[in-house]
Amino acid sequence: MKIKILLAILAAIACCTITVLSIVLSLKPHEHTYEKEVTAPTCLNQGYTVYTCTECKYSYTSDYVEALGHDYTNYTSDNNATCTKDGTKTATCNHEGCNEHNTIADEGSKLGHLFTNYVSDNNATCTKDGTKTATCNREGCNEHNTIADEGTKLEHELTHVGAKESTCTEIGWDEHDECIHCDFSTAN
Repeated sequence: MKIKILLAILAAIACCTITVLSIVLSLKPHEHTYEKEVTAPTCLNQGYTVYTCTECKYSYTSDYVEALGHDYTNYTSDNNATCTKDGTKTATCNHEGCNEHNTIADEGSKLGHLFTNYVSDNNATCTKDGTKTATCNREGCNEHNTIADEGTKLEHELTHVGAKESTCTEIGWDEHDECIHCDFSTAN
């Protein structure tokens, strides 16, 4: 029985050896012929090339190219500036296939106030022009501006004062006119 087992083991070893030997002999040395597959770099990922042998499928990767990074150049105003603050502007990355956006301050875009509809404050007197006030026309702004209302000075509103003779205890005066709003008088 021991001999039968030993013969079976030797037969199995011989069979495996022949199979391995036939596989090794069937492998022919060859010179690699490569096809290349290029992966272009993107904004965030590096590019590279994979070389694969057309016969044995052996492959390797090389020819690395740095990631491009985003490229923002065509900024467009977001139309959000106010009278007192700059707005923002936004651009989309210029690289094909990238839709990343970048928003930055749009320096120098603040609008400033726009005062056009001035209304008299009805405060002119007979000694000086009055003022007029406007509210900023821009939506959402309630800023007010008051300026002189040139040429609105009122005429004196005169009342006639009759002459009064002086007495020992009171001063008298000649007939004249006096303004009822100020100290103006036609008396000498």
